Amino acid sequence: DTVKKMNLKVYPVGTVLCTCSCSFGTTLIVKEPMVSNQTFIGLVPKINILTSEFIFYLLGVYKDELERLSSGSIQQYLSKDNFKSLKVLYPPLQEQQQISNYLDHKTQQIDSLIEKTQQKIELLKEQRTSLINQVVTKGLNPDVEMKDSGVEWIGEIPSEWEIRRIWSLGKFSKGRGI
Repeated sequence: DTVKKMNLKVYPVGTVLCTCSCSFGTTLIVKEPMVSNQTFIGLVPKINILTSEFIFYLLGVYKDELERLSSGSIQQYLSKDNFKSLKVLYPPLQEQQQISNYLDHKTQQIDSLIEKTQQKIELLKEQRTSLINQVVTKGLNPDVEMKDSGVEWIGEIPSEWEIRRIWSLGKFSKGRGI
């Protein structure tokens, strides 16, 4: 069986996977049986003690502690034993669920705002580029007399402007390659 040959672990639904190298504290909840390798540590919460959703958020809070428990000279790695030594706090089950529900709702709101803000940023970047292109190729005065530039992508330019090859406008040099 390939899973056994490659030393892969099959995680059941509800397992909280946590990265044990690079982005410590990055977590996900397994929604269907999943195969993974040693770059993740899986925690199947005890049903009467912890919820997967609470552990999902909790491990993110412990990111710095997970990094502190890791070792390695080139790339940090968190061993299973060091992970097991982590001391965590947890409230009663009902409160865990309330906390998780609250955080789900609030993080969805924040994610939505982030997405809208990123869309606005992209629009502002496009507006910035358009403004620069417009002013650099057409000038600041929209009422100035225009003429054909002779360059298709530029179109018309102010009639007092000139077009020349760039080499005639200054002294140029290029660095040496190997």
